[in-house]
Amino acid sequence: MAEQEFTHYKDVDPETIARKYWGADYLVDLVMMVGLGLVIIAAAWAANKGQTWAFIPATIIAFVVFMVLNARRLRNFAQLQGILMVDCDSQKMERVCQLSAKRTKKGAERVRFRTLHGMAMALNGKPDDALEMVEDLQRQKIQAADALNVKSVQAAAYRMKGDLAAAADACDAGLKIDGTASTLNYQRAILFLLDGDLTLASAYAEEAHANAATANNYISSCSIYS
Repeated sequence: MAEQEFTHYKDVDPETIARKYWGADYLVDLVMMVGLGLVIIAAAWAANKGQTWAFIPATIIAFVVFMVLNARRLRNFAQLQGILMVDCDSQKMERVCQLSAKRTKKGAERVRFRTLHGMAMALNGKPDDALEMVEDLQRQKIQAADALNVKSVQAAAYRMKGDLAAAADACDAGLKIDGTASTLNYQRAILFLLDGDLTLASAYAEEAHANAATANNYISSCSIYS
């Protein structure tokens, strides 16, 4: 059986979390700029010496540096997201997002934080604020994973408002993008459970359980279909 798990942010206050997260993010930016700068300088020096072949390994190294550091940034965000998805602390998550709002200026980064902020708001009993937070994202061209997060926020917010039909529509729209999305399957299971359809609730909970990314998701979905 999966054991309850927590992140290393469990006993850390929001202000400290935000400060450390963005400190690490700025460090990634700095290392990336310095690393790519050194590669460019080395390539230019080699070209000046007539070693034009050096552009090929220099380009490969630059690409690897970018991919490794970007992966690091995504891992940092996944750990931050764990405050909500693993620790289940929506109040702390909302506060961290509030503190981070002015710092999220990049396109993809801004989308990730807005959906995370929206979900925290929905779970904190602020469904209208949550829907407003992600409203403009629907009109933008965003990645499939971000589109799933938008639908997940909408589903949770509408459910909190008591509009189960709209919540179901949001879930179904998201599951058309990815039918294995654990969070959306879990939310759909809850909606079927509230509607009294235990058979479908069990089926969707089992799908959520099979694709659960964390022990908490595993336990929550299992509690429905078992």
